[in-house]
Amino acid sequence: MDVQILSEEDVRQIAMEVFRQLHEADSGALLNVDGAAEFLQCSRQTVWALRRRGDIPAVEISPGCYRFRPSDLKAWIANRTGRARTPRQKAAAIMEGAE
Repeated sequence: MDVQILSEEDVRQIAMEVFRQLHEADSGALLNVDGAAEFLQCSRQTVWALRRRGDIPAVEISPGCYRFRPSDLKAWIANRTGRARTPRQKAAAIMEGAE
């Protein structure tokens, strides 16, 4: 197996190409339910439930036909980071009427 040592400039060029490809992939691409489920690493049923409750942003292409922007899903994830609650915290919120 040949091992090639990359220069700092090579690494910089590779990184810039990866960032460019990621940006292009997210600029206007819409995911269907399967794609959103894969992106969120959950089931299709979970995506539908989140969409029905209005928890995740979706684009309605036509009645009953939804698509999801990767950038919207990333923002939704970032907004929810650190918000996980224990069952006791959830129960307390329900008892206080916050849910």
